[in-house]
Formats: sequence, structure tokens, C-alpha cells
Amino acid sequence: MTLLELIVAAALAVLLLTMFFWFLVPSMRLSGQQSARVDIQQQTTLAVRKIVADLECSTTDGIGILPTDGAQPSRPVAVGINRLDDVLADGQQSWQNSLAIYYWDRSDHRLYYKEWPPEPPSLGIPFASSRATKPSPQDLLEIVNNNNGTRRSLALGVAEFELRHTGVGDSIGLPLTVRLVLEREVAQKSETERFEMERTVMVRN
Repeated sequence: MTLLELIVAAALAVLLLTMFFWFLVPSMRLSGQQSARVDIQQQTTLAVRKIVADLECSTTDGIGILPTDGAQPSRPVAVGINRLDDVLADGQQSWQNSLAIYYWDRSDHRLYYKEWPPEPPSLGIPFASSRATKPSPQDLLEIVNNNNGTRRSLALGVAEFELRHTGVGDSIGLPLTVRLVLEREVAQKSETERFEMERTVMVRN
């Protein structure tokens, strides 16, 4: 092979490599962005659906909320739900002797689900199968801060989690709205994918 042929071959190789990277790198970035978008959409949708499904199995008397506290920005946001167990033949409602807890841990940006009881046993929440039981904000804070072995992660990269209503204090007024926002950094891009979902819940009478 002559020197000229070597130069031409080298030039073609450089050109092909350049074109390869021109197409490959943007394609990888787009793929990463799409993957992040799909992931956070799925996580947000599944988490909100689960929360809404449990809320729809309760009443305003069986739902307690630990809201955002501006004075304590690191405090978790939580909702505790006492779910309906059954409707008896005479029309009477029978309620579960447990709570479903959903909370946002700001320290690791995750949304968690856990159940109470078992821990902490010292709360002494007075469950009664004949009526819904509302956990107080302090009850929810104690449950969230105790590891009882039932916790599992529902969503990663949580940027916001809130439950809005028209009530005052511990009294929940309808409509009740659940809002969840997830963010995810995209690999090889200085961008963040963000997805928000908001649902208005119709609880039981």
C-alpha cells in the first residue's frame, strides 16, 4: 500500500469515527432521558394509585395527616389511613385494627409505605371495628420514626409530596388532593427529568 493510500484510509477511518460519535452520543443521551422519563412516570403513577386506593377505603374520620412544617423543613410528610374492612349484612361498617402509612422521607428523597401496628406499641391508638380511627400528627411522627419491619420503598427521587384539603387543624375537609413530584437526573446530561401527578380523592361517607 502506498503512502497516499495510507493517508486516504486514515482520513476515512477518522471520518467514520467522527460520524459514529456524532450519532452515538446524542442517541445515548436521548435513550437515557427517555428511560428516566418512563421510570419516574411509572413510579409516580403506581404510588399515587396505591395511596388513592387506600384513601377511597376510608372516611375523613379515618385519615390523619402530618403536613409540611415550615419551621421543621426536615420533618417527614405523612398520611395515615384506617381502612374499611367490610360492610356487614345489616349495613354496619367494620373497620380494620391497623393503619396504612405513607410518608416522604426528605433525607433520602423516598416515598415509603409501612403499617401499624406492630411498632411502637406504646401509642395505644384505640381502634374500634365499629368506627374509623384517626391517627394524630404526633401518632404519625412516632410511627414514621420507628422501624417496625413493615417499611418498603414506593418511589425514589421524591421532590414533593403533599395532601391538600379545605379543613382546619386535624379536621379534613373535602376535596382531598394527593400530589406527588419525582425528579431524576439524566445520565450524560446536565438536565433533570421531572414528573408531577395530582389526584382528587373521593373518600367514603
